[in-house]
Amino acid sequence: MIQGEAIKELIPQREPVMMIDTFYGATATEGKSGLTVTSSNVFCENGKLREMGIIEHIAQTSAAFNGVKNKQANGEDSAPKLGYIGEIKKCQITRLPKVGERMETQVVVTAEALNVTLMEATTNIGAETIATCQIKLFEEE
Repeated sequence: MIQGEAIKELIPQREPVMMIDTFYGATATEGKSGLTVTSSNVFCENGKLREMGIIEHIAQTSAAFNGVKNKQANGEDSAPKLGYIGEIKKCQITRLPKVGERMETQVVVTAEALNVTLMEATTNIGAETIATCQIKLFEEE
């Protein structure tokens, strides 16, 4: 499990848009992260995390997963690669998380080619699924 400042070793994002506070780990094809919604979150409005915040949380989960794979392949001292969302599709958000709720997102790789990774993401609050989507992430070489 990776928390706090150590997450910055996995992703290029920095405050105020860091959208994961815990990375639980990864296998060769899956990764999982978490975020507790706070009122100071830049994507929080009227006590709820807006849709863009959920999508950014999913994107950063994908980036952290790729960051772990990068460290495994290139050594612990390797810097996180810059990544870009190439596409988000089949996105369904059933409700917005409230301040104080904890989201956990799991990403599963469905395809990889060169520097492009296609993943399916599921975001839960407890046992309730609140968002699903497919995300295509491009990483710089």
